[in-house]
Formats: sequence, structure tokens, C-alpha cells
Amino acid sequence: MKLTSVLGTFFFTTFLFLANEVLAQKGGTLKGVITDKQTGETLPGATISKKGTTQGAVTDTYGNYTLYLPAGLQIVEVRYLGYGLGEKEVKIESGKVVELNFQLELDISTMAEIVVTAQ
Repeated sequence: MKLTSVLGTFFFTTFLFLANEVLAQKGGTLKGVITDKQTGETLPGATISKKGTTQGAVTDTYGNYTLYLPAGLQIVEVRYLGYGLGEKEVKIESGKVVELNFQLELDISTMAEIVVTAQ
């Protein structure tokens, strides 16, 4: 009786593990670094997202990001205050990690002039 219980638990746990692995194979991981094209400095707080959706991520203090996306051809875009939009097409494969780095250029036309006065 005890052996049956142990075997049942083992098979059930194995089934859950394998089912999780199969379901996880429907997408892949996109990761990389976002930097300033001119200086090479990383851009912490930049956002990267699948175009046309709210599915995205924000870079850490070193400009690194990780984003889980469905398998297939995806268009991702990167935004950072004061910089032009970065956009690239990438093929995501199930269960794989794809590295995609971005270099953004300053966009001075988007920056408004700020005047500070004291009274």
C-alpha cells in the first residue's frame, strides 16, 4: 500500500514537471543590453516591448533586459526619454534564448527647452 502511494506521487510529480516543460516551449526569451550609440553608456530604465502590446520589460541599472515572447517573428521596440525609437524584427524560437542589443541615438528634436527663473 505504501509503495503504491509513493509510486503514485512520483508519477504525478513527473507528469506535472513534463506538462510544465511542454507548455513552456510555446515561447522563448529575448535578452540584451540597451546603450547610447555615441558614448556606449548603458541606458537604465529604458523600456522594451512587443510592438502594439503592453508586453514589455524595463532595463536594470546596467542596461540589461529580459523579455519572454511567443515563438515566431516579433517586432520589438525600445524607448528612452530623449532618444529616438529603436525597432527591430527578431525570430523567437520555442525554449531558446535570443540575444538582441540596441544602440539608441539622442533625439534633440524631442527635447523641449527648459527655462528656470528665480524670484
